[in-house]
This record gives sequence, C-alpha cells and structure tokens, in this order.
Amino acid sequence: MESSLKEMQMNYEFLSDENRQLISDMQVLNKNYDQLESESKKVMHQLTQMNNLVNSLNANILKKDERLQLLTCENDKIHKKMAENVNKNRLLMNSLDNQSEVNKALTQGDQRKLFEEKDRQIQQKNKVINELEVTLEQNNEYI
Repeated sequence: MESSLKEMQMNYEFLSDENRQLISDMQVLNKNYDQLESESKKVMHQLTQMNNLVNSLNANILKKDERLQLLTCENDKIHKKMAENVNKNRLLMNSLDNQSEVNKALTQGDQRKLFEEKDRQIQQKNKVINELEVTLEQNNEYI
C-alpha cells in the first residue's frame, strides 16, 4: 500500500510538473496569440488603407479615362475641322492662281492708266504741299 501510495505521489508530482509545464506553454501560446491578434489588426488596418487608396486611384483613373475620351473626341473634331480648312485653303489657292493669271492677262494700257492715276494723285498732293509751304512762309513773315 505504501508502494502504491508512493507511486500515486510520484504520479501526482509527475502530473503536477506536467500541468505546470502545460500552464506555462498555455501562457506562451496566449501571449503569442495576443501578439498575432495585434499584428493581424495592424495588417487589417494597413489593408483597409491600401484598399481605400486603390479605390481612390481607380476613381482617379476613371476620371482621367473620361477626360481622355472627351479630349479624344475634341481632337477628332479639330482634325476634321483642319481637314475642312485644308480643302478650303486648296480652293482659295486655286482661286488665287486663277486670279493671278487674270492679272497677268491685264493689258499694258490698264497698267498705264493705273500708273497715270497714281501720278496724278501724287502731283495733286505735291500741289497742296507747295501751297501749305507758301502759307507757312507768309505766316512766318507776318510773325
């Protein structure tokens, strides 16, 4: 009986040591769990911030895409208008070329008449200038 009691006592001490070790291990596990939970919360917070940033970037990309589509549409309109203007310019250049040929076809007499008219205008202006000079001299003498 004594041997059985001793055996029970040894078993009890062994189990007590095992229980202490298990309690110690459990405390370490609880501490590790708390650290992991804290780290998990930090990671979740960071993921939430990153998700918000990604959502913001996506919204900005959508805005930029809409702006790009509007600019592309405007650019297409501008190119179309430029093509129309190029065609108009070609027509004007052809018209100018035709007018140039008409001008070359003017007779020497028409050019002479134009020259004579300009010469007459210059002579008229010179006459007015001469009259003004005479008036100026008279005024200077009077003064």
